[in-house]
Amino acid sequence: MALNLLYFFVFPGLLFVATAGALLSWFDRKITARVQFRKGPPLLQPFYDFFKLLLVKETILPKHGSPFIFLLAPVFAVFGATMAGVFILLPLFNISTGFKGDLIVIFYLLTIPSFSYITGSLASGNPLAAVGSSREMKLILSYELTFLLLIAAIIMKAGQKFDLNSVITIQQEGTPFIRSISGVLLFIVGIFCVQAKLALVPFDMPEA
Repeated sequence: MALNLLYFFVFPGLLFVATAGALLSWFDRKITARVQFRKGPPLLQPFYDFFKLLLVKETILPKHGSPFIFLLAPVFAVFGATMAGVFILLPLFNISTGFKGDLIVIFYLLTIPSFSYITGSLASGNPLAAVGSSREMKLILSYELTFLLLIAAIIMKAGQKFDLNSVITIQQEGTPFIRSISGVLLFIVGIFCVQAKLALVPFDMPEA
């Protein structure tokens, strides 16, 4: 039990995923600044922003919406992203072999942040947020189906193995999927799917 809590909260769970995400966010902002001939933020800027939002900024609850759902939506989003990170990183670090069907579980966990975004927007009672949530719904209809087909293609290439550890092992013992034409195409599609899930340009319509 204690070991499972360590995996969820520390490594490769919440603390590790949050730290890695903050550093990747800093890297993205730094590269963007360099392209625009700016200095960019310092390395610890994402952590400064986090503690500022947590300790300094006031939490404004919606007056005409549902405060409970509004506050609960980000919690579900963090939970889904963290659990997906745990299931992905455990086999990568050889901590656990996972379980049969964990690829399907990872797919569903990665959909939770998107649906939490929609739920939180609708719970705010703000008409502009409702527009953003409707745009997110349209995006989900496009990239989630593509992402599901991507996972299905990987499962077929792995000999119909539904667990991530088997997919990794097959590539370690044989030829990596990326060395085939279909693997390259799947990699490109995967990049676009991740970009859409992260709402990066040009998939940032909900935030426009």
